Parts: sequence; C-alpha cells; structure tokens
Amino acid sequence: MKNRGDGAVRRHELNHPPGLTRKDPKKARISSGWGGGKAAGDLPGTLVLVYLLVLLALGADLGSARAEEYLWPLPGTSPSLTGTFMEFREGRYHSGIDLRTQGREGLRVVAPAAGSIVRIRSSATGYGVAIYLLLPGGEEIVLAHLSVLADRIREPLVRAWRESGRYHQDLSLPAGRLPVQRGELLALSGSTGVGAPHLHLELRDARERPVNPLLHGFSVPDSLAPQVVALRLIPLSRGAWVEGVPLPCSFAPGATAAAAGSLGLMVEIDDRSDGGQFRLAPLGISVEREGEEIYRLENLVFDFSQTGQMRLEKAPDPDSPRHNWLRLYRRPGNRLPGRQEENPQGITFVAMAGRSTELVVKAWDAAGNRSRASLRIDGGAPKEGGPPVRYAGESPFWPLAAAGKVLAEGSPRPLETRVGGRGWEIEFRDPEGEALYPGGSLWWEPSQELPKLPSGARLVAAGGRIRAAGAVFKTAIEVAMLLPLPENGKWGLFEAGSTGKWRFLGGRDRDGEWEGEMGKVGNLALLEDPGPPRMGPFTAGGRPLHSGEILRARSPLEFAGGELHMSRWPALQLPLSDPVAGIEEDGIDARIDGTLFPARYDPEKKELVFEFWLDPGEGEHLFSVEARDRLGQSSRMEI
Repeated sequence: MKNRGDGAVRRHELNHPPGLTRKDPKKARISSGWGGGKAAGDLPGTLVLVYLLVLLALGADLGSARAEEYLWPLPGTSPSLTGTFMEFREGRYHSGIDLRTQGREGLRVVAPAAGSIVRIRSSATGYGVAIYLLLPGGEEIVLAHLSVLADRIREPLVRAWRESGRYHQDLSLPAGRLPVQRGELLALSGSTGVGAPHLHLELRDARERPVNPLLHGFSVPDSLAPQVVALRLIPLSRGAWVEGVPLPCSFAPGATAAAAGSLGLMVEIDDRSDGGQFRLAPLGISVEREGEEIYRLENLVFDFSQTGQMRLEKAPDPDSPRHNWLRLYRRPGNRLPGRQEENPQGITFVAMAGRSTELVVKAWDAAGNRSRASLRIDGGAPKEGGPPVRYAGESPFWPLAAAGKVLAEGSPRPLETRVGGRGWEIEFRDPEGEALYPGGSLWWEPSQELPKLPSGARLVAAGGRIRAAGAVFKTAIEVAMLLPLPENGKWGLFEAGSTGKWRFLGGRDRDGEWEGEMGKVGNLALLEDPGPPRMGPFTAGGRPLHSGEILRARSPLEFAGGELHMSRWPALQLPLSDPVAGIEEDGIDARIDGTLFPARYDPEKKELVFEFWLDPGEGEHLFSVEARDRLGQSSRMEI
C-alpha cells in the first residue's frame, strides 16, 4: 500500500484487486477524492487516462477475469451466509464467506467453475478437510470444512493416510493432474475443523490474496442496509477529553457530545442479509465532517501477512467484551489496503474550542444498500494539567496500580523484565522489540480475581494480570515463571483472556522454568492438571460398543452416479477430552491391529472418529488408542 498521493495506483488497488474485475459495471467505481466515488464514465479525462495506463500495466492479472458468474457451490439451496469477508475473528480477519447449510452436513458441493485441484488438506482444526481449485486465469477457490470428498479427489489423500497413518495432511498437486468441470461434484459439506456445519469459501486472486467473493460472482439476496448501532469517541492526546473526562464514551446515533482535543471515532455496526439472523461485516464505511470525507474503509482485499492487523482496527471494550468496536482512524502499523484518511497522525479529527462539528458515518454492503448516522460534537478547550493519570484511552496516561509495573509504552523496544510474588517470579521477554505495534501501553499488576478454573484444576500460583491501554500485540511475548519447587509433571503455565477461558501456554523446561508465549492481555497462573485425558467408551451411532461385538457393513451409498462413495463401515467414535491442559492432534496414536490408523480428532465434539476410508477388511480387529495431554500425561484404551 502506497502513501496518499499515489492517486491512480491506490484507487486501482482499492477497487479492483488484480486478477479479478467486478461483474456489474455499474458497481465499478473509483474514488475521485474525499467527497465520494464517481462512475468511471464521469471522471475527468486525465484521471481516466492514468487509470487506463494502470490497467494496461497490470494487464496480465486483469486479463484473466471471468466473463461468467460462478455457480453457487451448494446446488438446490437458497444462497445465504453465516459469515462474510473480513469479519472480526480471533486475532485475524475472516478470509472468505461462510455459506449456510441450514445446520446440516452432507449437502452436495460442486465446482463453481472449471479448473484443477492443486491442494488437498485434512486437519482436526482450521479448515478441516479442504480443497483448492485453481482457475485458468490464476485465481483460486478454496472450499473448506468438507466431510467427504469425491472418489478421485480423495484418492491422493487416502494414499497419504495409508503411508503415514496420520490424519493431518497437506498435499500439493501439479496443475492439471486433477481437472474438474464446472458443476462437477467435488464433495459433501460438513463441519470438519469447526463447530457448526457450514461451507467456507475463499476467492484468491493471482497473487494469492483473499478478495471479497460478494463482489465477484458469489452474491446473495440482500435488501437490508447495515445499521450503525452506536458511536464511540476516544481521547488520543494529552489534555483531550470526552464529556469532561479523559476516557472513551459511547453515544447513540443522532446524539450530541462534548469533547476536546485529538479524538478517534469508533462505530459498532449491525449488517445482515435477507433471511439470515447472522451478523455480518459491511463492505465499506466512511466518515464525513461537514460534508467532506475524512476517512474511508472498504473490505475488498488483503494479504495473509496483514491479517493480524485486524487487532489495530478492532477496539476492545473492557466494560463489554462482546462489543465489536471498529476504529475509523488508522493506527500506526495498519497497512491494510482499502483505507484512506485525511489525517495521517492516527486520529479521526481534532475538536476545536467553541466550534460545533457534525460527523456523518455512512455504511454500505456489497449489494449496494446504504445507511447513515450522525454525531454532533461541541468542542471545548483541552485540559491543562488535570488529574495525575498515566494512561488514557490509546495513549500512555492511565492510572497505574501502586504494585504494578510498566512493560512497554510508546514506541516498541526490546523487553526483558521481571515481576514477583510470594516465592515466584515471572520474566517477560521480547528481545527484538517486535511483539507490539507502536502506541499504547502494556503493564503487569497483581491478580485481583481469577476467572473460574477448568474442571478439576488446582491453583498453584497466581501470576498476575497483563493489561493494556491501546497496546496491540503483533506477535507474542515470551513468558517464563520461576518457582523454587521440585519437579511436578502435572503443573503447567496458563493464561485466561477476556472470555475467561484458560489456555495452556507451556510446561516446565530443562532450566526449571514454566515457559510459554502470550499474545493477548489476561491473567497468568500456574495450574495443576489432576490427571491424563479422559476417554471411552467406544460407540457406533451413539451406542456403546463392547469387545466381541460385530460391526456390520452398510448398504453401498453413492452420489452423482457413482462419483462419490461412502465407506461401507459405519464410523466408530471414542469420547476423548482433557479439560485442563488439552490435547494436541499429534498427541493421539490410533491403531488397528497395531498399525497406525488416521483417525480424526474433533476438538469441538471432543471425540476421536474412526472413518474407514482405509478398509480393514472383514474379520476380528483390535482397536487401540493412546492419547497424551500437553503436559505429557497419557491414557490408553482398546477394544
């Protein structure tokens, strides 16, 4: 992304990711300034000429645009979404759209266009079972969370399962080895790698960047405009205030606020499509001050290396963690495309004493539905001196607890510091000073009240709480807890973030420290895990199994005239969980007759599933499972 002033190139990047063009020419709009967009035919001749030269320079990418709409990959269903492009997810932006399957698995998934399968994945988490369809122009379609692949697409995966005995696979195939036709059956939908059944779809351009599928042939019925639910002002400089205090304050649309100094504007937006109860992200948002556009955001494209910059746009609300506040100003380090600002200083605007200003927020979706909301601001004078605060909002002025310790503030710099409690110490390390984005402050303070511990866990030592005022993690900080206590294989270092859910960070290393990496604010604690993973009994179709039982083959199941067959043996399930340290996929050894078998672990349902794509044959077989939790404690069961 280039700095403002590189007009034609920047406008091209914001509106037409290379390798793709919008299908509806009426929607192909480029910005001619801060006052909004104009249709290309209305642009001044010089700007049109510059724009055409850019198109010619990138002709190799743009020339591959498809002339036809893509097929909806779930035939026989009404197009509907449960998630959309660049929604907030845990620490990242959503890189595609989630197609609704009405809570069911086993729906037919067909190829949206002709192409070639070049990658196949199977994993217990993330994308689950996924296929990557390369199109003739270099674009790529990803379909994920699948349950069953068509026979010839499944063959390379079955070979890898047989050779390794492990479920987790990531296979690359030469282009052309697995060609598919438009409308060909590829798979059945499912819920692998995720909790609720749905089909995840990504569209990537020739540079492997995710682009917004709703603008490129995967539209859904939508007559509902995104709505601004609330607005929030935050002071961003010393002396700035909102409603008399140096703290953020929220307002309803149409309200009037009193404020002074450099301010940031945030919004909470509710967008939905027809027939869907799921909250979605809008395509774009702009801010106007007295009719002049001062900030603009459009979710069109991003690079995977930038997805963590979502943390610079999502603003947490300590009083209400469920709020999804979106910053309408660019924090330092935010290089996401599709963002334009009048003020490059990381603020939205400055409220001037004695001046009343109206801000208008406009929001729109991919279907062209639009809405607006306003906030009037009566400016006052910045406060000189004021109360003895150290941190406020996103700047380093908020009060620091007497027993607390600042870990980082302002510009990132190397970190190596220790804090202590009764008989223990914690060391925080960031040798290169790269864990945080610029701005804001991060500090440690003693634990006040811990979230509820996992079932069966015992608290060994509370390690305090990491808090932040505007500090945003880019990567993780190394954390090490030191206790002069004997070795105990049941102890681990854990963190609990804003949701209150505890997460395992690490066990004890050779130096006698409990080490891990912490990439968000929250509580630290050393916890004791009371025992190994819990498992059993084996079940089939929800019915418990016992040794000596006969598992009978099913009648052959096939789809699309034999393009896809189900296994003849019903799946076996083994409940498997560890509520404290948890279980990694590679910590499970499943075997049939002593040979490794690629059983699939479902962390959402907490069960290990034997799906018989590798047919063990008729006869008596010994099934055995050994599972280790993240602390190395193991349990075993066989039938």
